Amino acid sequence: MYTLKGLQKPFVVSFEITSLCDQQCWFCCAQLPKYRREDLPTKSVLAIVSKIANEDIYSIFLTGGEPLLRNDLPLIIKECLNYGMNVSLSTNGMAATEEVAKMIASAELDEIQVSIQAPDEINDKIVGVEGAVDQSFKGLQNLINAGLRVTVASVATRMNYSLIPELAEKVATIGAKYFRVLRLMPHSNDMLQQVVTYRQMQMLVERLMRLEKEMEEFTISIHTSPGFSDERFYDSKEYKIVHPLCHTCEAGKVSMGILSNGDCVPCLELKSSEFICGNILYESLLKVWNSKPMFALRSATPDQYHGRCGDCDLKWSCYSARCVAYNLRGDILGDDESCYRFLENTNLG
Repeated sequence: MYTLKGLQKPFVVSFEITSLCDQQCWFCCAQLPKYRREDLPTKSVLAIVSKIANEDIYSIFLTGGEPLLRNDLPLIIKECLNYGMNVSLSTNGMAATEEVAKMIASAELDEIQVSIQAPDEINDKIVGVEGAVDQSFKGLQNLINAGLRVTVASVATRMNYSLIPELAEKVATIGAKYFRVLRLMPHSNDMLQQVVTYRQMQMLVERLMRLEKEMEEFTISIHTSPGFSDERFYDSKEYKIVHPLCHTCEAGKVSMGILSNGDCVPCLELKSSEFICGNILYESLLKVWNSKPMFALRSATPDQYHGRCGDCDLKWSCYSARCVAYNLRGDILGDDESCYRFLENTNLG
């Protein structure tokens, strides 16, 4: 069986350019005190960009924290683009004043993702900031007015799933072109209680698909927890020749993360000390990429999964998240307990 052991570098790098944030989303592991790092100065951030660009990395995802809180963000964006990398950026939009939006657009970034969790005060409860929804919508409008192509993303939870179609319609009417529903990645048992049930997800998908047909030039994509039996998300065929990159967890396989101090991890959801693979400021990308934690994930296949994931007939075409398995039970090859197949016999599913 072929694996990805020989892959010499990642295709995509996610870079947390700051640990600072003006929101406190309860589902975001970046805000857990034990994972926060000091932010690097501009010179060091640009050195990291240069280092990964010189390894011909195709794509870089700038995230945080809240990237718009860095005054040097336009410079960082421009540097990435000057190297020819595909650049994407995630923000909650609260700091996107007219001036900031124009500066980002002037850096020639043409696409940006804005995270909004609901069209009303439920958003504020999720992100932990009163009045956040109004600020995010103002920022969203400023980014659209500046000429940026905007995707709005929302993490589906039991708190907001019923409001997501209304949110999608609202952002479409003000000029957003794309809408993404993201799956919740539980890193605690309390968070597992917030996974949207199978029936709730069915209703959400049906409503969003109807909305997409009604709206002109508006695209909706949906990422569910695994085990959602829908032909848009699953293929029952087993792929045992080449690892199915488009389905399975890509941490350490085709992508890696860089934290705000330069520490490298297989995935931004895997930040425990055992997954630190070196610091990109002081070590080569090749050394980081071939470190023990990264190589172990790259070498692993679904045939090595434990528990119900290991016994599942769909494991080779499933996008189970190894971070969920590790963060909940400490076993990187164990069960992704957010899977609907796993939850079907519990009061969660």
